[in-house]
Amino acid sequence: MKQLKIEVIITPIYEKLKSKYQMLYGATIKKNSMEALILGEIEELKNKFTLEEALLFANTFSYLNIDLVSQEQKLKREFIYCHLTYLFPKKLITYSPWLLCLICDAVTEKNVHYTLFLKFLSDETWMKKVFEHVLIIDYHSSLVNQYKIDKERIRRVFLFLCRRIEDSLKNYDRQIEFTDLKKEIFKIIKSYQSTELYKRSAR
Repeated sequence: MKQLKIEVIITPIYEKLKSKYQMLYGATIKKNSMEALILGEIEELKNKFTLEEALLFANTFSYLNIDLVSQEQKLKREFIYCHLTYLFPKKLITYSPWLLCLICDAVTEKNVHYTLFLKFLSDETWMKKVFEHVLIIDYHSSLVNQYKIDKERIRRVFLFLCRRIEDSLKNYDRQIEFTDLKKEIFKIIKSYQSTELYKRSAR
């Protein structure tokens, strides 16, 4: 009975992703594609989740379209969210939706299997600190007397810093403790300041 209840929650998400992909691209999902891999992971989530976790997962999933992006980008976010949840279920099912959208946008086909990078993205508390630094950078990049939030501009800077996180991780010994690694990477992030970073991220 419990398994049936979970399937009733997860299966519609699985079917929605398949049908949206076919509608957008006019083709079925290829066997060896990233999307096919993630669909397999969604099937496995049925066995990993408690009923409460499945409900939290579905609830968070429903918030992935809170901003104005293309249908292709929305679909990509949904696939990536499912993948991240498969890897880090306890962390992702309660992730802040506004930040989650940015996190999903930072994942690409090239880094989707880079587990260490994804581990950083799954750390909501740490990524919020990165976002706070993005706001500071954006504020100091302003050339006018009044400051106004521009979500797309902030998104570009945030994604730029995510790329720097990914690149920086490749320079560290894999034996270093994760807590220490976070401190080292954040020092690098904090070194990016002012308008120069904004100009580079906006290219």
